[in-house]
Amino acid sequence: MDNVFKLSSWVAQKLTAVDDSKIFDKVYYYMHILLEKDEIFQAKLHIRMRCLKPTNTIWLNAVNLSILTDSVSMSTMKSRRLQIVQFLDDEPNQLIGLKFDENLTTRVDYSLKFNNFSGIISQKSRHFGLFRNIHFSQNSTLATQFQLNSARQVFPCFDQPDQKAIFWLKMTFDGRKFAALSNGRVDQRSKKNSWEETTTFQNTPLMSTYTFAFCLLPIDRFKNFTSDDGNVKFQIFYDKYTFSDSQVAIFMGNLLDIWNC
Repeated sequence: MDNVFKLSSWVAQKLTAVDDSKIFDKVYYYMHILLEKDEIFQAKLHIRMRCLKPTNTIWLNAVNLSILTDSVSMSTMKSRRLQIVQFLDDEPNQLIGLKFDENLTTRVDYSLKFNNFSGIISQKSRHFGLFRNIHFSQNSTLATQFQLNSARQVFPCFDQPDQKAIFWLKMTFDGRKFAALSNGRVDQRSKKNSWEETTTFQNTPLMSTYTFAFCLLPIDRFKNFTSDDGNVKFQIFYDKYTFSDSQVAIFMGNLLDIWNC
């Protein structure tokens, strides 16, 4: 995965780009990630956004991602498709660009789709992006670490702290081994066969990319709790190896009332 794009029909041009994240607001990320292999993940991404300034090029943060260019499309929310005339790659600044044959229109909502891309699941001790960790019980955990700017290692995005967005997530994984967690509440769980499970999460609150998170854990059970003042509901997830630590989590959950004023 030396190149950001796996070029199928266009030639990528390396340019030095500036941060264009402020050109868009009202950003929504809808992502479906398939976690069925140990070292690589597959994903689809749909970004909705409103244009604030006329431009014929969109720049997104991305690094160590392989994107099939034929799977990328851009349209208005009224389904008028825009023609992508060039894919751009500014590798030193961890940016990819999409150049169109026309300027985007201000105050218009657009839909950008990446229907086929893949990335790396890190196995290193220093964890950023999406990583796998083996703990003392020999169970593995798959988790994200997006601070401060590592969301770009998992999906193309406006990876700036002040570029807040809403996230919707669907995860497909081996349901015999793991349970899925994310920022949003679980909306639906379904099974395709004896092992393949898909968990869909509700929309998150408005947040920065570095606070968005998801993970796969070898969970045995969970419990629902309400804080001492009755204002905050939370869940504690644990397995047989971490049951004793759940008391610490319960204590910390009760402190959530302090930040819920």
